[in-house]
Amino acid sequence: MRTVNSGKNEVRLRPSVLLSPASLHVMPSSWIAQLHQSAMQLDDKQVFSLIAAIPPEHAAIAIALTDLVNRVRFDKIVNLSQPVVQT
Repeated sequence: MRTVNSGKNEVRLRPSVLLSPASLHVMPSSWIAQLHQSAMQLDDKQVFSLIAAIPPEHAAIAIALTDLVNRVRFDKIVNLSQPVVQT
């Protein structure tokens, strides 16, 4: 997969998949807070565990997050979850 950064808080993995802070709203705020904390701690096992909880109908989000973890881009996950955690 090729990644093009279209902004600080957006990650485009495929033309049809744009991961943004709003994308995370499919999950409860407690989940987003856990994702944020786990990414801040560089805890890939916990992040993968959280990704596994994403419902199948939102598989594109899970794939995008998995790609970020595999590329050790926890900074991108932190940037994506930060606006949600701050609200």
